[in-house]
Amino acid sequence: MRANGDAAQAVVSLRRGGDVHGAVTVPAALCLGLLRRAAGIHRAGLKSYGLLIAEPGAAGYPFTATGVVFLDSRKNRRNDPGHRAAFRAQGDYFRQFDDAGFVADPAELLAACRAIEDSGQEIVAPFHSHRRQPANFSLIDYRLHNPAFAWHLIISLRDPHRPVLQPFGVAKDPSDFGISDRDAHQGSELAYQGPEVKPLALVVHRPRRALRRLSHTLHPQTAPAGWQQGEDVMILNSVSDDDARAIFGDWTSVKPYIRIVPQPG
Repeated sequence: MRANGDAAQAVVSLRRGGDVHGAVTVPAALCLGLLRRAAGIHRAGLKSYGLLIAEPGAAGYPFTATGVVFLDSRKNRRNDPGHRAAFRAQGDYFRQFDDAGFVADPAELLAACRAIEDSGQEIVAPFHSHRRQPANFSLIDYRLHNPAFAWHLIISLRDPHRPVLQPFGVAKDPSDFGISDRDAHQGSELAYQGPEVKPLALVVHRPRRALRRLSHTLHPQTAPAGWQQGEDVMILNSVSDDDARAIFGDWTSVKPYIRIVPQPG
């Protein structure tokens, strides 16, 4: 972790340290915008999905993103006659929830790809939200992941007050793609366990103010009973010391497991 003046960076993904196999680096403001829009779509009862983009010369390419393109969730073709049976063949979960899964509208996707190419940028990864599931990369996520892309970002909104962002590296054969109405699967919403999928750290950077807002969204500070607006708050244990230092600066340790910081503005 590094902090220098108003610039800083921190790991904000659920997986970190020895639990990850590489990293994706994005601006904190991009993550904030992504979460805000995804939350609004979630409140409307819909699933978010789209494309993360970057210029080919960007540092860390393709494991970075400098822009995001949301596809219209109202045009989700998941329940069209040609797709609905295939999703229902993935298990009880997909028969119970007809908003589990997505299929992008082909015309919209083609138009988005052309606009991205015309802008001089390229698609680096797809993303989508989980409305009820944790931030795992599920069996069906693996089967429907486009093998042209080396990673995929999951946004879990199972608890809208504590969203989770988790990227995964994905290496798969181009022939291993798609689902069918002839499948007879069960539990396709559960995490894929094969070696082809590995969690990545999500590293966000600059400025410190955006990092603070993002940290507050992903890791809300807690407050004791009787707390008043403007008083100090506690940093959750899910935020490491290094990340807390990069985001909030100094704090006071009341006990080894209790860290106090002034309420962020």
